[in-house]
Amino acid sequence: RFALGRGANPQWLPITIFWVSTLAFFVASLVTNILIHWNLVAYIAMLPFLVPYLRSRILLAAQVAYGVLAIGLLGFNYGVAPIVGLIDSSDQTSAWSHGWDEIAPRVAALKSENGAAFVATNGYVLAGSLGFAMRDPGVTSLSSSQDAFDFWRDDAALDGKDAIIVGDKWRSVTDGFERNFESVTLLETIRIERFGKRIDSYRIYLGKGFSAA
Repeated sequence: RFALGRGANPQWLPITIFWVSTLAFFVASLVTNILIHWNLVAYIAMLPFLVPYLRSRILLAAQVAYGVLAIGLLGFNYGVAPIVGLIDSSDQTSAWSHGWDEIAPRVAALKSENGAAFVATNGYVLAGSLGFAMRDPGVTSLSSSQDAFDFWRDDAALDGKDAIIVGDKWRSVTDGFERNFESVTLLETIRIERFGKRIDSYRIYLGKGFSAA
């Protein structure tokens, strides 16, 4: 009712903001992966005006039930196993929430065994998650596209050093990535599974002789 302006006093500005934002992200979702919180502008515009629409006890109860169900499904999806990932392997954004308790200690061990100076990934999503899991703010992204890690990283201090590099099946370590090192050697592959279903796989490499240039 809110979105269609069916009320005693429709708020056309937030309704317009809601539709423009939601439709824009719907169109984007047809061609790329998006995250639900990217549509935050629509939710902020809508939520303050929804209270007058919840006068019916049946509607209120249904809303509470829907909220509990949604929270339960999201909790399972991000805390236990990606729901879509148990059916097929296309849900990369949910899969990235799993397996870091397995990846982090193995990366730390390989870093120590090979005398690597730092840990790198080829994307900010993996770098942020791995750095948090390892409690290591030095984990960096060496993506071919610019991100915040390019400003945080001290390239001069890392020049010529060896690194442990982590990629997954969506963000593999490609030939373009290897040009930052004298050599890149695959050390091992770790499969992340839930209920016997592979939801992701990570490849860990040793990169020797880093060069920012």
